[in-house]
Amino acid sequence: MQDYLGSRIIKDPKTKTIMMTQPGLIKLVLYDLNLLHDSKVKDTPSIGILYPRQRWDTQARYLELPICKLNYTTQNTRPDISCMVHQCACYSTNPTNLHELAIKHIRRYLLDTKDKGLILKSSIPPRHVH
Repeated sequence: MQDYLGSRIIKDPKTKTIMMTQPGLIKLVLYDLNLLHDSKVKDTPSIGILYPRQRWDTQARYLELPICKLNYTTQNTRPDISCMVHQCACYSTNPTNLHELAIKHIRRYLLDTKDKGLILKSSIPPRHVH
């Protein structure tokens, strides 16, 4: 089994690990804002972007952004963006263009890391039945 419900599952017998990624969903999220090509990448999903000292105007476009897709991704294979996505979701009823910038920042981070995911490895040695 390699793909299941949008998740790619890769088993590595050498390291005895399982890697779970969601490159298809991440590409779909990036496609929503035309960030698949000709876009700068970010090396971290920094949360600092939501806490500047200046005031920002409300931007209705934020409501069109797929917070749900990002949230689904965080729950399945990308916990590294969960804090930032959660912060953005908190403002989904009263967004500003600052929050739209935060979503774009997350997407640019995903552009650079779209093939990353969870690596699962058992820390319990296998039992031998005699």
